[in-house]
Amino acid sequence: AWYEAMDREVPAYKSRVKGDETSWRRVLAQAGFGNGGVAPVLLERDIADDKTDLAAEQSSWQAFAASRTHVAATPNEEAAARIVRNHKALISDAARKGAIDESEADAAFRGCAELLAEGGLAELKDVPPAVRAAAEYLDERMCVPRDMGVLPAKAIRALAAHLRASRR
Repeated sequence: AWYEAMDREVPAYKSRVKGDETSWRRVLAQAGFGNGGVAPVLLERDIADDKTDLAAEQSSWQAFAASRTHVAATPNEEAAARIVRNHKALISDAARKGAIDESEADAAFRGCAELLAEGGLAELKDVPPAVRAAAEYLDERMCVPRDMGVLPAKAIRALAAHLRASRR
């Protein structure tokens, strides 16, 4: 009940403080993070199982962003802004991890930011492989709330899921 009340009543909680299930699962699956050195068995849950009220999320984000001039108007735009603000570190890390060729990384992350800023995931037919790889990298490496709030992270995770699905 407490977490639901925080979601409903405190826009900053849902928009910047709250973690997400994917991040917590990844952290807990690593031995040594408060679990006696033994990684627990965790159940997988698909992003498609998320039955979140999108209108309530948008309303929560608008309330959060209203008094913060440094925050974008929508979670998608905030996710895009995070990519732009952190592009040098993202390029370096993605190339070091072997996720994207360094020569393609800048354009790939710009492509992800553009798709997020546009907000429409319906027309994802001719997306270059490097942009797909960048979205996968972001989905895999992102930790919520360390890197961004749950709502912008959901935008990135949704983009990656749509790109995976459109590949099939």
